[in-house]
Amino acid sequence: MSSFSQAGAVNVVALDIQNSGDSYSVVFEVIVAADAEKARDILANYVNWPRLSDTIIESQSIQSFPSGAVRIGVTFRACVVAGFFCKVIRQVKNLETADGGYSFASTLVPERSDFAGGNERWQIKREGINRTRLRYDATLLVGFSVPAFVGPWVMKRVFRRELIESARKLEELVAQ
Repeated sequence: MSSFSQAGAVNVVALDIQNSGDSYSVVFEVIVAADAEKARDILANYVNWPRLSDTIIESQSIQSFPSGAVRIGVTFRACVVAGFFCKVIRQVKNLETADGGYSFASTLVPERSDFAGGNERWQIKREGINRTRLRYDATLLVGFSVPAFVGPWVMKRVFRRELIESARKLEELVAQ
């Protein structure tokens, strides 16, 4: 696992992406210059997700469950190799919140997604005044074909870029 810092207020504590075949394991931990409650409010509202990433085209509620969980559909348009290869990817997940909304866990719904399975967990923790620690853990099983020239190395670069950029955009949204 690497520990490094990016320029600006975003401080990447850990970023580790491993793959085995079509399965990717992601650990991302970052400290952002943002109030934890405001960060939670933005992350908890799926309507905001396209504002967090240029790759997210749409996010919408599909179904609510009596347990409080919500089925969310997210559509991505991901491009790699300087835009040479682009793909629209659909992810449907059942999302649950815990810890007063400071923790989110989701399970991907393979029969409605371009993913064969997976789960994600976001944790939000106040680190001080206008400092928030975000942790993202995920296991994603890709259910779509990835051209050989893209490969795991490029996929990992795309994941890294998107996670760091989303953290920067979260800071900007909280500051508004």
